[in-house]
Amino acid sequence: RKFGLNPKLIFALLYFSSLFCAPLAVPNSFPVVSCPTPCTCSYRERLVNCSNRSLRKIPVIPPWVAILSLKNNKIGASAVKDHTFRNLPNLQELDISDNDLRVLNISFHGSPLLHTLRLESCSLESIPYIDPTGRPNVTTLALSHNAITRIEGLSLWPALLILNLSFNSIRRIHSNTFVKQSNLTQLYLHKNNISSVDEHAFAGLLSLETLSLGRNKIGIGRHGLKHFAPSAVLASEQQGDPCNGNLRKLRFLDLSRNRISRIEPLTFNGMCQLYTLLLHDNRISRLLDASFYSLKALTTLRMDDNR
Repeated sequence: RKFGLNPKLIFALLYFSSLFCAPLAVPNSFPVVSCPTPCTCSYRERLVNCSNRSLRKIPVIPPWVAILSLKNNKIGASAVKDHTFRNLPNLQELDISDNDLRVLNISFHGSPLLHTLRLESCSLESIPYIDPTGRPNVTTLALSHNAITRIEGLSLWPALLILNLSFNSIRRIHSNTFVKQSNLTQLYLHKNNISSVDEHAFAGLLSLETLSLGRNKIGIGRHGLKHFAPSAVLASEQQGDPCNGNLRKLRFLDLSRNRISRIEPLTFNGMCQLYTLLLHDNRISRLLDASFYSLKALTTLRMDDNR
């Protein structure tokens, strides 16, 4: 009796071998580029994780990456070349926190999808300069725990929704600092050394919902809470509608742990949507008439631990 292989069996074997032996491909039809040697990668999530590797240089980044972490290394500013983050067409999130960058000039030409950039604990002395040529629409910029002393250069970041500058060394907020940030919804400035707030310091923040200024030195000197006045910083400068000011959409305001001694009349005028106001741990000893005028939506007010 002669034995032979069934043609159907042969076809099935060839079909399954083609499935399991074909070259691996990542989403969106990008061919696999070797994962950088010191890093780990997830092709399904398009993640390249190079954190905690004691890196001093940035490895070649594969073009399919969407999430890139270089956190907690020994990368200096000299290691960030002009081309390092260029031409990464799928890059959406970049974390370079916990490195020693100090001053950073960066380019994302050819990386249009980047929306989140984290540069926390990098010893930065200023807000990074971004090459305006082909810049992406970064909406989240995290710069906390640095050594930034001045808020400058925000005009290069026009699409911001969230800006975190907490735990820095900022002493003063100058007039029109945020005038180009009409889309900003969350601004974190707590734990700085802010004592001086100029007139019109928060002008232009038409979409702002959260403003955190706790643990500063606001309230001392002639530029303290004085300029949180209706014709100056926080409140409405519009005639007629008292709810049509710069901070018309503000919902959360933290002024706790400062050195505020008194609340002037109409200080919060125009904040008709504010529902949380934190004033605890200050030096407030008296309230004047109309101190909380126009706070129609207020549901939470903390004033404990004052004088």
